[in-house]
Amino acid sequence: MGAGVLAFLVGECSSATYSVSGMASPTSISRAEGRHNVRVLGEQRAALASEFLLHIPASPSSSPRLLSHDFIRGRSTIIQRPLQYGSTGVSILVGDDAGSTLPQIAADLLGEYGPDKGGNPDILVALGFSSATRHLVAEKEIESLTSQDSFIVRAGYDASGRTIYVCAGRTQRAVGYAFFELLQNIGFAFVHPLRPVRPASLPQQWPILDLKEEPRWEFRGTHYHTEHPLELTNLLNGVDAEGGVLDRGRWQANFFEWEAYLNWMLAQKQNYIEWMLLADLKAPRDGAHTGFQLSSERQARLQMLVKAAHARGILVGVDVPLTQQQQHAMSLLPESTGRWAVDLEQVKQRARWLLDCGFDHFGTELGATEFHRGRVYDTHAERDEGYFGTRSAFAGEKSRFNQAACRWLP
Repeated sequence: MGAGVLAFLVGECSSATYSVSGMASPTSISRAEGRHNVRVLGEQRAALASEFLLHIPASPSSSPRLLSHDFIRGRSTIIQRPLQYGSTGVSILVGDDAGSTLPQIAADLLGEYGPDKGGNPDILVALGFSSATRHLVAEKEIESLTSQDSFIVRAGYDASGRTIYVCAGRTQRAVGYAFFELLQNIGFAFVHPLRPVRPASLPQQWPILDLKEEPRWEFRGTHYHTEHPLELTNLLNGVDAEGGVLDRGRWQANFFEWEAYLNWMLAQKQNYIEWMLLADLKAPRDGAHTGFQLSSERQARLQMLVKAAHARGILVGVDVPLTQQQQHAMSLLPESTGRWAVDLEQVKQRARWLLDCGFDHFGTELGATEFHRGRVYDTHAERDEGYFGTRSAFAGEKSRFNQAACRWLP
């Protein structure tokens, strides 16, 4: 990674810690945290500026020193000037409505571009609304957007002549859409979800943009079919790359791929994702999977997946069939007892467990297989016969299907 560093402007009303990527050394900015952070509390900005605005030296052995800083009244409070140790990067302004995750993403994607790679501290990328950019995108214009996913990308200048690119929208998610739209206008590409294309250098002349987009459809997303062996199948089910479940660290080792996928979703302007949850192995070789599918550990891992999506404003759901018996699906009613009240309580317990994972929605489906269809019953007796006979009906249909499949085989 190059030596380019991002400067941050932090929203006044926020009380967040922003991680800065692309540092030349692991020297701490925040003495209290011991990490690469700039912490700014809105009401205490003057008192804290002298403690947290530090220079990051090129050598870890060098000691930090204070940087000069400016104040902007209103929603933007502190401008940290580009850090100087031989190269500088693009500056970032963070508005109140940008959240804390998007600035970290911006740091990761733009932080490596020093002047040798097209980085220019006189270019300011503004994430969200701020008083410093209201002359380009007014608050009323943002409020007039017809959809929560509508966004604006607009270029202009500030009073000192610096070029500003405003990425604004009605929601945090829309601000993310705007930022990724800007990236795709300066050489980035997001074709493969796990392999973003980063340009070798930023353009010498950035395009002058004035874009406003509003979605045609309210819901735009992906069903990630984890019943097939896709790249994220294990991760999205709380299982590590080798199929183990005992070590959360091994599972979390590939979490960066989930974050890359979510960033790709912002680039594609999607707003929801869902996948299939899988059940425990029927006969685990080491016994490790027994009881994992409804465990608190699996729930904690699923909550981490949901939290990462929500940090980008993306909704998350799962598909959990009622009685499906194929492709290792986790079902709401895997084994019927033949008693309505008992079976209903089992479905409720599993539904509660899913909701406690933080999912925004979950879907279900009738039928035990792709080749088994439900029916509408005319009488309660027919309904009961169909309900209690699901297992036997499935067995008979599966047998007929298998016989037909055998005839298809060479």
